[in-house]
Amino acid sequence: MLHTLSKATFRKGLLGICLLALGACTVSKPRTDDPWEKFNRKVYAFNVKVDNAVIRPTAVAYRKVTTPNVRRILSNFFANIRMPITIANDALQGEIKDALKGTGRFVINTTIGFLGFFDPASQMRLPPQETDFGATLAKWGVGEGPYLVLPLIGSTTARDIWRMPVDSYFFDPMSRYARNHDFKYGQQHWPNLLFLVTLRASAIDAENLVEGPMTLRLLPRCLPSAPPLPDLRRRAADRGDRPVAGHQPGRHRFPARTAAGIREEQERLRRPADALIRRRRGIRCRADLRHR
Repeated sequence: MLHTLSKATFRKGLLGICLLALGACTVSKPRTDDPWEKFNRKVYAFNVKVDNAVIRPTAVAYRKVTTPNVRRILSNFFANIRMPITIANDALQGEIKDALKGTGRFVINTTIGFLGFFDPASQMRLPPQETDFGATLAKWGVGEGPYLVLPLIGSTTARDIWRMPVDSYFFDPMSRYARNHDFKYGQQHWPNLLFLVTLRASAIDAENLVEGPMTLRLLPRCLPSAPPLPDLRRRAADRGDRPVAGHQPGRHRFPARTAAGIREEQERLRRPADALIRRRRGIRCRADLRHR
């Protein structure tokens, strides 16, 4: 009898403790870092439709008519011709050593590398680095502001959006060339269009990273400060593998035959993209934390 009473008392006491613990819990406050969520979702849906209808098919066609070596050479050229953006922003951030390294890399690749089509500077211990005016604002204490998704551009923030007009107008040689020339059929804009196609084509191999649970809108909030995902993965491995027959639209299927082979292939593709994401996230998050 006493044993039964003690067990009943114990159960009641445990239930009371659980109720008290639940009563002490507070409901988490709604998120405030995405005040324009409705607008962002609509623009994101629009971007996905445009990408599936026009942009991705164009990138796929580009990959079909080019070899991995050709794509690598073109990517080297565009990375080199846009190097003044990084050099200028390193100087604005007070990173004089990085600005000098970037200048040396630009000079070496432009001369020895035949206008940047080749990358001998990396073999001379001058690895590629990348920054922009958004990182400059973060360095000097400007808050990132609300999360924002723009048509045809993608994820950004109220602070990082300023990198586009500032970098394009003052530091980007291709934009300056387009402004100062007027050719038939808008040929002055063709280099910029080809550059965008190369970015989207290089992101095809990394599409498995934004499928499923890791979507464009579920990335950590440090990532919207960086350029859109295709920008973040511009240096992902461009191996030229083609999807196997019967693949679903928007999903890359690898030709590996076993589950272990698929996991190994996905991990090999994830490493270069993740390394770039961590680097960009670290640059911007450290700048934000340093000035709070």
